Amino acid sequence: LHLHEVSRSARMHVPHVFEEEVYQAAKTILAGLHPESIHAHNFQGLIGAVCAAVESSAPTVYTAHDFGLICMSWYLYDGTLTPCSGPEPSKCRRCLIRNHPVSIQASIARHLPAAVLKRLKPGVDPRSYQRLNEIRRFHETVETHLPLALGLLKRFDAIVAPSPWMAQALIRHGAPAERVHLVTCGVSRWNVA
Repeated sequence: LHLHEVSRSARMHVPHVFEEEVYQAAKTILAGLHPESIHAHNFQGLIGAVCAAVESSAPTVYTAHDFGLICMSWYLYDGTLTPCSGPEPSKCRRCLIRNHPVSIQASIARHLPAAVLKRLKPGVDPRSYQRLNEIRRFHETVETHLPLALGLLKRFDAIVAPSPWMAQALIRHGAPAERVHLVTCGVSRWNVA
């Protein structure tokens, strides 16, 4: 399902925010399609569609290409050359503010009137700065978005993990072990002809 047009463009930058419009659109489409199964592998800006999928009667499979459901920055990396153990509201807030330059732009933009913004960047719609402020607010209230993302781990019928380490991380944060399937990808460096 391609529902990006339902979502406001700012949501592409705050993918863990649930949008009712996206949820309802996906729910309506799925009710008409009656799919035999649903495969989700990306929810960039579309977590509402994933929620509609797991609520449908179709079995759902999630392929984890990254740590998006357990990490607000997607990669369990906190920007200090140290792997992160997983979500914790205060830690996630610090990480997002440090790793996302757009949050700094947003904090500056919120203090500037629209007329000034237009002069600084001719032709830039002040609404783009409103979106930056929306992203800033997401960074400040990240703890309200964590439960939804983590809760989805328990709702998929199957989860495909591409590495043992990712499988362990997903299980550690709530994915039922019996639903996690290890499907390694890539080519072994030892078996290349």
